[in-house]
Amino acid sequence: MFSNQPFAQYSLTRFLLMYLIREALEVDKTGKLFCENPSNFINQNNGRSRLVYCVDKTATALARLLDNEVKRRNEDGYFDYKRELKNRTSVHGLRSMVISSYQIIVDYGTIKPFSQEWLESESVV
Repeated sequence: MFSNQPFAQYSLTRFLLMYLIREALEVDKTGKLFCENPSNFINQNNGRSRLVYCVDKTATALARLLDNEVKRRNEDGYFDYKRELKNRTSVHGLRSMVISSYQIIVDYGTIKPFSQEWLESESVV
């Protein structure tokens, strides 16, 4: 998923990705409801499978956007991800870049928002 394998294997990278997933869900009406009370979603028919289906699509898109941002920062010079992922300001900067890019691709219909994926998952899963 990530072209920079040391970054991909760094322990804080997975927490950054989980943070980005949460932030992406928070900008969606249904995603926000899920974050507030996940049991309402899990307890639905095939709830866990549907969540895996929906969150996987969001996570994949976010991972690609994050990978592109890491590549861009490496092109500008050495990206010291170990230091950057421990710095609140740097993490907020990454969040800003990735989530704004995510919102753009959702707005342009490149990917479906979580709310639409959730509705469609009922017939897919």
